[in-house]
Amino acid sequence: MKLNGILFLACIASMMLIGILFGAPYLSLLGSAMLFVFIASYFYGRKAAQELEIKCERKIDRSKIAAGSSIPGATSLSFDPSFHINAKESFSPSLIPEGKTSGSGKGEIKFDYIIKAEDYGLSRIGPVSLVIDDPLGLFSFARELESHSELFVYPDLSEVKKFDLALKRRSTVQTHGMRKGHEKGTGTEFVNLRDYVPGDELRFIDWKATARTDKVMVRTFQSEKKQRVMLVVDLSQGMDTGAGRTMADAAVNTSVLLSYIALKRGDLVGCSTFSDNVKDYLKPSDSRVQFYRMLDLFSKSEIKGETDYISSFERLTDIHIKRSIIILFTDITKNRNIVEAIRLVVAHGHAVMVISPFEPWFDPYAKQDPVSKNIARAVEEKMAMEIDDIKSELGKMGVSVVVVSPEDITQKSIGRYIHAVNLGLATV
Repeated sequence: MKLNGILFLACIASMMLIGILFGAPYLSLLGSAMLFVFIASYFYGRKAAQELEIKCERKIDRSKIAAGSSIPGATSLSFDPSFHINAKESFSPSLIPEGKTSGSGKGEIKFDYIIKAEDYGLSRIGPVSLVIDDPLGLFSFARELESHSELFVYPDLSEVKKFDLALKRRSTVQTHGMRKGHEKGTGTEFVNLRDYVPGDELRFIDWKATARTDKVMVRTFQSEKKQRVMLVVDLSQGMDTGAGRTMADAAVNTSVLLSYIALKRGDLVGCSTFSDNVKDYLKPSDSRVQFYRMLDLFSKSEIKGETDYISSFERLTDIHIKRSIIILFTDITKNRNIVEAIRLVVAHGHAVMVISPFEPWFDPYAKQDPVSKNIARAVEEKMAMEIDDIKSELGKMGVSVVVVSPEDITQKSIGRYIHAVNLGLATV
């Protein structure tokens, strides 16, 4: 009930009370008539508010954007001008609106805004929340319009843009040793020198260049053929940790960049996400549209469920048969079954390498006092020992594990990919 309704009801009560106390029947009758109007206004207003025809038009500049980008939008409502409505647009938590997102009026309401997408995934604009006044302005009734618009937010493409810029300057080839794959070649054709990346084989170190530059330098070679690469990303709840940038965010963004680099090189690239089972699967391809297919896949993905390597990898090896370089992004400390699961993948002929975010580096403990520092150090040491044990077991199968932080996940992942394709582990 609105303030006008409270005052109206108080007036009715006063008139009827005065009529009874002072023997004024006409005043009492008038109060009764006003009470009838009051009650009728409520029931009519409630029914009319639910049945009122409201036309909602929402205009969004485009339906797909990258995380960190902004787009303009506008919402307009048109309805019976005898009703007064307060309207407010709603947005998914990952969308940050700026500008006018609410309004009020009779017959028509319009508001314009700018939407900034903070995180990747499927987001929604709408529905519109309404507060509808009855024609007499005594009551307000809440209602929600069912219509909404979907916005597909791609992962952050800033690293891809940087790579493109570097490629135009011809520095990426020099920096990462990336060369276009060829159908013919010896597999030992020297390309250039680059900085050593943990995991590189010692036999590729150029000792003369290392002595000359005071940095460990590695010789890179052109692979014989294009490779088949499969990016497998853990999107379980265990990966949803981190201060600002979660482990899942880092894995997805790095996968996007790796896929772009691999496709530029000419490799066949596919992708899969999993948690308690395989969620999405995209068959490897070197098509020009494959990169956008991967963006669509990640934009529709969500973090859900607990990690189950056994079920996920049994399913993956069923649907993905051809030998591939599988680059797995997962926190290997979450489930000890990873060793058994990867053994299954290796048994199917795939070459596996693991990029493992180290949780304390993504979501550091408070270290403002000596006690917190000691606790944090003990936790990190315990997790590091667990990782060493798993790395040792996986190493026996020829599987390398690279532990990464938010700062070096991109560089180390690219390094492992370049290393793998130079070895020609999954030539097509």
